[in-house]
Formats: sequence, C-alpha cells, structure tokens
Amino acid sequence: MNEKTSIINVIKFGGAFVAFIIGSGFATGQEIMQFFSAFGINGIYGAFISMALFVWTGVAIMCRGFDAKNDPVESAHPFDHWFIFSNEPGTPLYWVGKVISTVFEWFIPFFLFLVVCIMFSGAGATVDQYYGLGDTELFGIPFKWGCVFMAAVSLISVLFGLRRIIDIIGTLGPLTIFLTIFIAVGVLLQDSSGLAKADAAVAQVGMNRADGLPISLWWFAGILYVAYNVTGSVPFMAAMGANAKTRNEAFFGSIAGGVALMLAGVLLVAAHLAYAGEVGTADVPNLILADKLTGVLRTIFAVVLVGEIYSTAAPMLWVATDQVSKGLGFLLPEKLTKEGTIGYAVVAIALTLIAYVVSLSDFWWLVGFIYPKMGYVGIFFFLCIAARQIYGLVNKKG
Repeated sequence: MNEKTSIINVIKFGGAFVAFIIGSGFATGQEIMQFFSAFGINGIYGAFISMALFVWTGVAIMCRGFDAKNDPVESAHPFDHWFIFSNEPGTPLYWVGKVISTVFEWFIPFFLFLVVCIMFSGAGATVDQYYGLGDTELFGIPFKWGCVFMAAVSLISVLFGLRRIIDIIGTLGPLTIFLTIFIAVGVLLQDSSGLAKADAAVAQVGMNRADGLPISLWWFAGILYVAYNVTGSVPFMAAMGANAKTRNEAFFGSIAGGVALMLAGVLLVAAHLAYAGEVGTADVPNLILADKLTGVLRTIFAVVLVGEIYSTAAPMLWVATDQVSKGLGFLLPEKLTKEGTIGYAVVAIALTLIAYVVSLSDFWWLVGFIYPKMGYVGIFFFLCIAARQIYGLVNKKG
C-alpha cells in the first residue's frame, strides 16, 4: 500500500534541514556577510545561486537516503554511492571510490570539530558584543565568557548524555529563520535607502570577504558557501531522507529547506547592504540590526542565538568525540573508550580544551578561513554528485 505524502512531514523535514545548516555563522550574520554582503549588490545574486545549489544537492542526497533506507551497508556509509562507480570489488573504480569514501567519512568528523571551534567563538563574540565584555585573563590564560560557557555546557551534554535538551533546543532552527526574516524585513521597511549606494559603502567599510576572494568572484562565493555546508551534512541529510514515508516527502522537504534558508539569506544580505556602514565591521551584525527595531528584540535574539549555537556545538562535539574514541578502539579495549567510560570522557575533555583554545581567535577570521577551505573539498563532492547522476542516466538509457 502506497503511503500518502504528508505536508506536515515536508515542513518538518524542511525545518530540520534549516536547523542543521544554521549555526553561529549564519545566525550571527557573519557568514552571510563574508560570503555575500561583502560582494555588494552582486552578493544577492550569489545568494540565489546558493539557493539553487542547496535545492539540487538536498534533493539528490535526501532522495538517495530514501532509496537506500533498506540497505544497511549504504546507510552506514552514505558516501559510498557518490564515489563508487562499480559494484565489482576487484575493479579500480571500486577501490578508488572506496578509498575516497573512507577518507570523507573520517574527514567529516574533523570538519565538524572545526565547526565546534567556530561555534564556541561565535558564542564568545555574541556575549562580548551584547554585554560589552572585552577579553580578560584568568591566571594568565585568555578568558572569554561566551566561549567558556558554550564549551562547558557542550562538554556537560556530551559527558552526561543530555540529548533530550539538545533535541528541544534544536527546534530553535525555524524560530531563528523567522526572527532573521523579521529583523531583515523590519530594518528594510524602516530605511532601505542605503541599498542605492551599497557597493560604495561596502568598499569604504572594507567588509571581510571569505578567504580574501576578489570581488569579481561573487558567484564562486555562492558555490563555496553551499559546498562546505552540504558536505558536512551528508550523513544527517541521508538519514533524514531515510526517515521519510514517501520519496516526495524527501524531495519537497529538501526543496522547502533550501528555499527557506536562502530566502532568509537574501533578505539578510539586503539588510546588511542597506546598513553597511554600521554592520560592516561587527562580529555579530544581526544584533546591530535587531537593536534598530527594539532593544527587547535584541535581547530575545541574543538568547535564541546562544541556544542555536549550543544546539549545533554539542551534537558536533559528540560526533568528534565518538569518532576519535572509536579510533582509539584499535589501540585500547572497547571498555575504556566507549561512551560513558573514563577514556571517552578524557577524549571529550581534551577536544573541548583544544576547541576552546582555537575559539579564542577572532570569530570573523575563523569563519573566513576555515569554511572556505572546507568548501574547496565540498566542490569536489559536488562534481562527484553530478558525475554520479550523469552515470546513472547513461546506464538507464543503455
């Protein structure tokens, strides 16, 4: 009996798509500013390129997750389908693909750990900007209240398995998108005259562009933005597709998520450009925009922003801890490395301390340095998706 496509499920999958992609970079506005707003009016066109790519890759990955839901091997290794072009284990195509797939499976936890560093830093920037707290030292060690708070609650969540709290706070994704759209539309209705001279204002302020990309490569920035976001999301998106009752739920859910995410992005770019002189050098430009509407909204947004960062940081710290612990399983007995053991706790604490040290770097610098590097890896993955789709069409015709 064929299952009926549920509109509620489509909205739910779209919301989950958005919630997973959003982190401190998007929610603070720093990510959108570096990849789009810093390129002036062309940044709006770059955001539409990102929207199309989010839809394409989201549909491809989530629908494949649905198609392979009854395949335990592919469910455990979601990259295999995109890199292995031969089902014959003895062929070069199989082994080359398997090696690349395995590298990606280990690369993703490393990438997610770097995202944890950015999340901690984003929390530090938010608290510093909202409360006006500068950098201090504690026993001669650099101390940022926001970074310390986020590191502490994330570590506690990993050590004590507070997954339910993260599930609840994870619902802040759609709320963050709603607030972002509300703030962007609100400030544009208040005064959008700055858009007429946006390019000149961006140049004068000297907004940081991701990876120092030349302003003529606004279209490439749009590709790069999706490339690093999607590559780190493959396991999650494939699993989400597998949970769909029908293929249409996976298909339309990914479309809804990609469009909603970048609709907010387009509006945010326009708002940044309209107020380029005020937000151009801020770590958390969206807080400045929120304050233009009302101080109460700024307070609400700051709280939601910290919750959103936590809902991203804690699960990613979990993934990184779990992967490193499994790696140590080759050297130590499982009873010393599985979740809930002393070895697992040591790994979690060590990774948290490393992430804290890295997070002390400037938030804008971490976003502009780490994400583009991950994006270049993601572009290779995009090419593999396209090749796999072409390969599938050719084989069908054959």
